[in-house]
Amino acid sequence: MSEQLVTGHSTSSSSSKYEMQRTGGLMGLPVELQADIFRHMPNLKTAVALRLCCRQLNEVYLANEPSITAALRELLVAPFREYYSLLQRLKFPADSVKTPPALGWPAMTTAACAVLGKTPFAIDVLRHLPYISNSHRHFDITNLDYRCDAVDYSDLDPEELPRKDVEEAWADELQGEQGPEDGDRISNFKHVVMVANTVHTGGVVLLLDTFSGKIFEQFVICGSGVRLPVGEYFASRMERIRKLQLIFINWMDPQDMDDAGIDLEVEYDPGPKDSEGEPASDRDTKELVGWVRHLYRKFGWPGSDYKKEECMKAIADFTSRSPIWRKCMRETDGCINCRKDD
Repeated sequence: MSEQLVTGHSTSSSSSKYEMQRTGGLMGLPVELQADIFRHMPNLKTAVALRLCCRQLNEVYLANEPSITAALRELLVAPFREYYSLLQRLKFPADSVKTPPALGWPAMTTAACAVLGKTPFAIDVLRHLPYISNSHRHFDITNLDYRCDAVDYSDLDPEELPRKDVEEAWADELQGEQGPEDGDRISNFKHVVMVANTVHTGGVVLLLDTFSGKIFEQFVICGSGVRLPVGEYFASRMERIRKLQLIFINWMDPQDMDDAGIDLEVEYDPGPKDSEGEPASDRDTKELVGWVRHLYRKFGWPGSDYKKEECMKAIADFTSRSPIWRKCMRETDGCINCRKDD
């Protein structure tokens, strides 16, 4: 389906004639097929543009709105579910991911969510997202990225929710920026939800634009990061995690390895690396991270025989012997103490 069909205009008489033929073809389809086209739109923004093409399509949308928005919601929710599942298999504690009931988190009623100031669709997305239990957070155990923790909306706990002024400030900053493509500008604040925040100086904030279906990555110190469709964003990260190009280490921020990653087709032999012994130097971070990558492979990642608990213990034992690893401890008041071992 062309951009002109979605937006309802064209740039020349010849293209206008062509689009009229295309629209005529769409209008000639059975109503159920028209509704199915809405269900397969890439995001809510495109679906709204299509429904505005003509009265008949708008009526089809309204008659099928619950199933259409449910399908569009799943496009946003499924990548989070898959990403959290991968991280839980890699390193998250077994009880860390909270999965909503089929109808969504019961505490997130329409009335209770009014305080968030979001659109009904944005609220519905939040109502069906999985979340991370706060019992493990702030130890860099369930971090999603560099000093980055998932926000938990499931109970609408005021202590968990992002401050509205902070969330709006991030959205305003992004609205003032122009990305490499015209579609990279973030939508109105009411469509945008903060799905991950940072409690550190620096760190990464993730904003989900539920209208365009994109993740906007913001580095607190460095400014804007990537802005991608949510499925593409998490698929890229998952591939890098599987290949151990992005390496998570408890008590430390995830580390990027600037190489092609591991060859998943070749069975790993830990013998040669084990015979070398773990790095003695605490000055070469890449060498130490390389040893952690070796431990992941030694214990079977990413295969079905991966021994997570044994791997996490081996990594923890190794990092405890290395002075450069930052250890973070959560105090009773929820603050973070970061220190280096002497």
